[in-house]
Amino acid sequence: MATIELYAKQINQMPRLIKDVKQSVTNYKSGLTALQRKSLTINRSVCNLDSVISSIQSST
Repeated sequence: MATIELYAKQINQMPRLIKDVKQSVTNYKSGLTALQRKSLTINRSVCNLDSVISSIQSST
């Protein structure tokens, strides 16, 4: 029983942590969607997104 009491505080925090993770994923998804919409409006003569994406991928 001591082990359960020892971890009770961390276990009670799980619903809040899961909610925070879910909200972060939702925010990330909406950010990606906004980025996709904005990237579709970029004129290719101004900026070649293919080369930018390749550069980013190679740097990570």
